[in-house]
Amino acid sequence: MTPLDSVYELTAELYGLVQKPLLAEERENMIAKVEGLLQERSQYIDELVQSKESKNDSRGNIIVSMNAIIDSTLLKWKKSVEEDLQKTKAKKQHVNRYVNPYGNETFDGSFYDKRN
Repeated sequence: MTPLDSVYELTAELYGLVQKPLLAEERENMIAKVEGLLQERSQYIDELVQSKESKNDSRGNIIVSMNAIIDSTLLKWKKSVEEDLQKTKAKKQHVNRYVNPYGNETFDGSFYDKRN
């Protein structure tokens, strides 16, 4: 199997994975699968660049178009994970404020003397 065939198959598999919705329960497994496929594909891409196979192959154009969709979907996944992390951080801060309301003192109504 040539490196181009391998890159095409891995890209098609990635494309199939990113077409599925990213559910919260399966997020870690999906990300691990995608990460593994991307690492494997990068090795074949390095081989492909070194071998300089024919550039007139139509599979190259298909790979590029699938890769654009994969990239945009992975960016959406990244944004959703970042949003969830921010929500979790905000929730944690809120819980800490509720549990220990006097942990962060406020200086409302205090007097500050500038004369000294």
